[in-house]
Amino acid sequence: MGRYRFAVMLMALVTVFLVSGNQASASSSYYSDRSRSGIANASCADCHGAASTCNGCHAHGVHSSSAKSDLKLTAATDKASYHAGDPVSVTVNGGYRTGWVRVILYNGDPTQGGTELARSTGPNGTGGGPAFPITLQVQAPTTPGTYTFYASWYGNQYDKSGGFFGAKWRPDPNNQGHGEEIVAVNAFTVVSTTPPPTPAISVTDSVAPTTDLQVPFGSVTAGSSANQTVTVTNSGTASLVMGAVGSTNPLAAPFSITNNTCSNQTIAPAATCTMTIAFAPVAAGAFSDSFNIPSNDPAKASVIVNISGTGAAAPTATISVTDSVAPTTDLQVPFGSVTAGSSANQTVTVTNSGNAALTVGAVGSTNPIAAPFSITNDMCSNQTIAPSASCTMRITFAPVAAGTFSDGFNIPSNDPAKASVIVNISGTGATAALGDITVTDPVTPVDDHQIPFGTVREGRSVDDVVTVTNAGSGQLVMGSIGLNNTLAGPFSIASDLCSSKTLAAGGTCTITVRFAPPTGCANASGTGTSGTSVTASVNTCTYSDSFDIPSNDPDMQVVTVQVSGSGVSNSANNNPRKPKPRYPANLQKDLETIISMQWEEATDPDGDAVSYELRLATDQAFSSPIVAKKAATGTSGTLFAGTGAGFIVFGIAFMSTARGRKGLLLIAVLTVLVGTALVGCGASGSNGSQPSGASPALVSRQVSGLQTSTTYYWKVIATDGNGGVAESDVMTFTTK
Repeated sequence: MGRYRFAVMLMALVTVFLVSGNQASASSSYYSDRSRSGIANASCADCHGAASTCNGCHAHGVHSSSAKSDLKLTAATDKASYHAGDPVSVTVNGGYRTGWVRVILYNGDPTQGGTELARSTGPNGTGGGPAFPITLQVQAPTTPGTYTFYASWYGNQYDKSGGFFGAKWRPDPNNQGHGEEIVAVNAFTVVSTTPPPTPAISVTDSVAPTTDLQVPFGSVTAGSSANQTVTVTNSGTASLVMGAVGSTNPLAAPFSITNNTCSNQTIAPAATCTMTIAFAPVAAGAFSDSFNIPSNDPAKASVIVNISGTGAAAPTATISVTDSVAPTTDLQVPFGSVTAGSSANQTVTVTNSGNAALTVGAVGSTNPIAAPFSITNDMCSNQTIAPSASCTMRITFAPVAAGTFSDGFNIPSNDPAKASVIVNISGTGATAALGDITVTDPVTPVDDHQIPFGTVREGRSVDDVVTVTNAGSGQLVMGSIGLNNTLAGPFSIASDLCSSKTLAAGGTCTITVRFAPPTGCANASGTGTSGTSVTASVNTCTYSDSFDIPSNDPDMQVVTVQVSGSGVSNSANNNPRKPKPRYPANLQKDLETIISMQWEEATDPDGDAVSYELRLATDQAFSSPIVAKKAATGTSGTLFAGTGAGFIVFGIAFMSTARGRKGLLLIAVLTVLVGTALVGCGASGSNGSQPSGASPALVSRQVSGLQTSTTYYWKVIATDGNGGVAESDVMTFTTK
């Protein structure tokens, strides 16, 4: 029994060995050692470098499974028809193992001379893909026709003895046991890239957008007509054969087709034909229609064109009359007040706001206007005015006397609604505007036509300015000053800016009058220069004279100005003229606590240097004044107006330029006065609004430290250093 068991076991081992030898190609050891299969190469790895490389090659044929009972290799194109040069994709499938696969595509049977078109790629040329299927792409032939490609799988022939390879197996003479399994790809066709010639109809019209197959005529006056054009173009490559236009869908009135060059015509490629579409409404209303254009275009056997339009009422002329005086459409032309003897013009405009020609008749033919009105520059009478156009006429009002005037005139036309338009005109003749002369001088009262120069030292001169103002509404025409009544010495006209001038309403001009008493008055005997009255006394001569100011003022054609003055010998002394306060103005309120006091400089008849004393107090009696001295024109200093301390003041003596002073003497005076104020250091800003500099020159003193909500009184005292004193008027102001 033991021997029997051993024999059985031995036979089983032999059987297993034999079976194992027959199935070596299916085990992994096959890829590392192929000596047991009888193939010369020692292993797959010697050629392919890796076992996985061998899977696709050593599939033992192209079978669907390891049973190897069928042929599996197939190849097919992605389409059945291609244009010349199109890409052709061929998908090859087969086998039951994964692994790199080598597939080759031929343009014909390679055993019959077909050449390789493409192959899969990979390491050592074995293949380019992990498994079937494999897709290769080439270009279709450029020549139209039917083609059959061939595809092959390159691999091992190990199981050929089983008889499972097809008839197209081709051994590789350079690689023992290897070859190609070849199959035919399905046949496919290649067609030309140029399509066959075909006609193509394109229809446009003369109304934008031109390709929308819509022909809108818009508004057309009833009784008239309008035309549009439809164009047919053959945009294809073959002749376009036209049928009868409107054969199945004709147009009806008020639309019609005229000048039809398309019906039953043959249109060559790129050629055209046209037809005219007419719209002739006989009444107002909206209309629409359509018609067909048949042809042999395979894509558009018939094209439909739609037409629309509106019949409008017959045109009518419409008159519109406006004028140049607002409101412009009220048919009223009020001239207002016009000075008698002068004239004024306004414009009347006639506009045709209708849609037919406006025929204007003779303006004023049935209702003319009379003086003081008239029509000039008539561009409307008997004229034809196109729609939206206009014409004008000028209406003139020229009153010759004062009074109220009114009139009207007609404008006839062919406007069916307004055959005649009446325009009304009115105006007032006014008395002519006249000049009105006023004459003033700087000596109060300024309008008394008197200029008292006062006392002036012999050999010196003093000027005063006479101002002429036109206070009327018309022009004031000046004559020659002093032509019939001129001044004689010691008086003279130093500057004449008025003679022969024309002053508009509110205008002014000036005349400068000079008084220059001669020396030797102490020896005068009562006679003087011709035309001048002279009265002499010890050390003094008194002079008087006058001059005329002529103008066209109807109420005062000549104004006579009286001048007077006294000449005094150099041994006598005269008081200076009193200074004139300028700022703050009398009764001015809401001033700051720092202000700049200003006054006009006072001149001295003797030419003496004049100095000033500014007095400031809270009572009109100046019981406790703040006192400061000041002299030079335009100079400034600061006065502190606080309480409880004395203050320092200074003075500057000068010769008055306004009276022809010839020299300037600067005298510095330092005086300590006892009072209730203190001079501060430096200049500081005033309260703001103050008068600008003007002739005569101004003297100023800045005052600071004023009390709030306090009323102050102030005045200026001028002295000439020789006992002459002049005191200004008392002024008052109130701080905030």
